[in-house]
Amino acid sequence: IMRPATPHYVMTVEDFLCFGSHCYSSQTLTQTALGIYHTLTTGGLIQTNTSH
Repeated sequence: IMRPATPHYVMTVEDFLCFGSHCYSSQTLTQTALGIYHTLTTGGLIQTNTSH
């Protein structure tokens, strides 16, 4: 489990299909809110799961 707004990438040597979900923890809700704010205010400079 990663903390909110943690930059990461996934690399495979073969084609791969994955699905999942997002979970929100009350302990990291401030970090989550800041990460969402940062993503929305960078004018599309940050690549998200839905933008590629």
